[in-house]
Amino acid sequence: MASLSHAPVQVFLIVYCCIACQIVRINSKAPSAQPADNLSPPRFRGTPLKTYIDSAKRNQQRRQELTSSLPFIYLRHWISASKFSVRQKLLCRRYFMSQSPADPDMEGAQALARGRLRYQSGFLAADKAANCAYNACVFKHRSGALSFLNIPARNLCLKRNCNFYPPDISKPQMAQTRSQKYGAAMRLHSPARATGGFQASTKVSSDRVLLSAMVSDNDRFAKAEKEALLLFKASISKDPRGVLTSWSLSGSSFPCNGGWPGVGCDSAGRVVSLDLHSCNLTGYVSPSLSNLTFLVHLNLSINSLTGRIPPQLGYLASLTTLDFKRNSLLGTIPQELGNCTSLLWLDLSHNLLNGTLPSSLGQLSGLYMLQLHDLPYITGPVPRQFGNLTNLTYLYLGSNQLIGRIPAELGNIRKLKELYLMLNKLNGTIPSELGQLRNLEYLSLFTNNFEGNIPAQLGNLTNLKYFWLLLSNLNGTIPPELGKLQNLIQLDLSLNFAISGTIPSELGRLKNLQVLKLFQMNLTGSIPREMGNLSSLQELYVSSNQLSGPIPREIGRLHKLIHLQLYFNQLSGPLPIEVNQLQNLQTLLVFTNRLSGFIPPELGTMRSLTSLYLGDNFFTGGLPHTFGNLTNLEYFEVRPNLLRGPVPRSLGKLKSLIYIDISKNRFSGVLPAEFANCTTLQWFKASNNTIFQRTNFQVFYLQNLLIVLHCSGSKPQITL
Repeated sequence: MASLSHAPVQVFLIVYCCIACQIVRINSKAPSAQPADNLSPPRFRGTPLKTYIDSAKRNQQRRQELTSSLPFIYLRHWISASKFSVRQKLLCRRYFMSQSPADPDMEGAQALARGRLRYQSGFLAADKAANCAYNACVFKHRSGALSFLNIPARNLCLKRNCNFYPPDISKPQMAQTRSQKYGAAMRLHSPARATGGFQASTKVSSDRVLLSAMVSDNDRFAKAEKEALLLFKASISKDPRGVLTSWSLSGSSFPCNGGWPGVGCDSAGRVVSLDLHSCNLTGYVSPSLSNLTFLVHLNLSINSLTGRIPPQLGYLASLTTLDFKRNSLLGTIPQELGNCTSLLWLDLSHNLLNGTLPSSLGQLSGLYMLQLHDLPYITGPVPRQFGNLTNLTYLYLGSNQLIGRIPAELGNIRKLKELYLMLNKLNGTIPSELGQLRNLEYLSLFTNNFEGNIPAQLGNLTNLKYFWLLLSNLNGTIPPELGKLQNLIQLDLSLNFAISGTIPSELGRLKNLQVLKLFQMNLTGSIPREMGNLSSLQELYVSSNQLSGPIPREIGRLHKLIHLQLYFNQLSGPLPIEVNQLQNLQTLLVFTNRLSGFIPPELGTMRSLTSLYLGDNFFTGGLPHTFGNLTNLEYFEVRPNLLRGPVPRSLGKLKSLIYIDISKNRFSGVLPAEFANCTTLQWFKASNNTIFQRTNFQVFYLQNLLIVLHCSGSKPQITL
């Protein structure tokens, strides 16, 4: 009887509970009526206990329905795990518990709550998921719509500093450590997802959030990615190779089903790569590519694309490679690219971009390669923020219109191996902080407007292999500290007209040096004998200086030498006989000096010679007959000197000869008829000598001969 007496009360409580729940459901389905921040939370305080228990049971049943029908995330300890106010937590909790299973906005919010599951690692921190879930919830009520591909919603999460995965997760091998640290995580299982399901069974601690997802249908995501790719196809006006022909609207054609060239997918069926380089495509880059939210690799290089780079690409949080080089892209480099914090490779070179280099790129702390060279309309300074790119290994900023000083902060990029800043308008001094880049192998600073000396601290770059600093308006002297660069292969300081002093003997320690260029400077003194220690040297250019003294005999030890250019100096003394030991030498240029004595006949053994210029000196005696053995000789000049005697008949054996100038000497006798055998000869100069032409001289049969200039007595004669 007692129980019957309470029956009306129970009936009343049940009716009251149903009415209250129905009111809550109606309010939650009309989010546009008021802003999200003004929504009142469910009033649990003062509610009868049975009503609260019944409501909890219905919520549990609701969670089970959603788990079986949608990729739903169950946040068991959400309130205790997230850092929001109680009102905000209840708002989002009510939103998740009240949506219809068929509501696409629900799926979008859940996808955002699930976050950016990096397919490389497959782990996600629970508290970050809660953060994104709340942001998605609030934005849904403000905008009235939220889908998986809604760019502003993702941007909202980015602006609220919502990281989609723990910042210290970057490699798959760290997965086990992350699982232990976060306690609650979920792992993608590709075979299960391929069949339409996802299984996750992970025991969680009481203070962590359990994330479990049941994926029953990937078609919705596949359709969204298909639409994004088809919008990109619509932006292409010319496809001469028909690469995009198979990208079809057909309902059975999907990017990850095969047959879409250039599109790559992961095992879960998500588009992660778009590579259409060298396809001769014409058009523009569609912003729809930003909807490929799992995209990792994007390569549209070596095409004829124009237009601007879409700033929406900054929403591709998983992007590691962005390559747009060798197109005709216009506009500025978007600041938003600084949001692509997963980027490892960024190449926008050889385009028509303008403006300045965005400082936001300094946020890409994981960047490995940055190529922004050959952009002739890019101006402004090098951002100091680039010094924050501590993982950067290759930095190419050459062939632009950059101005200002080189930031000293670049000295913080300790992993840097290649630094290219040539062909700009940089000024100021070269910062000594560059000497901290101990891993640097390539340093190219040529053709700028620097001032001051070459920093001695650059001698600390012990791994440096290539150092180019020509035509940079530098002054001072060559630092002896450069002799510590034991791995150096090429050193070019030429065309710095104000650099004076002597050639440091310490450069003779560079045993790996292959190319040394010190021409058109203001160097004085003699050529150091230590140069003979450069056993790997192949090219030596010290022309157009004020060098004096003899050519050191030790130069004959440079057995690998191919090019030797000493012209336009004040070198004196004889040409060393030891030069004949340079059997690989192809170019010997010593004209316009003060060399004297006889021309060594031993030069006739240097069969690799193609160019021999001995003019404008004080050589005496005659031309050695051994020169007839130089069968590869193409260019030969001894004008002017004090040479006398007859022209050797052996020169007629030089069948590769193109140019010969023996004018302004004291040659006499008859011009040898053997020159008729030089069938490749184009220029023959013999003016200001005492040479007589034979009546049967067969020079007229040399079809390639352009001009023959000689002198009989004092009257020049020209035979064409």
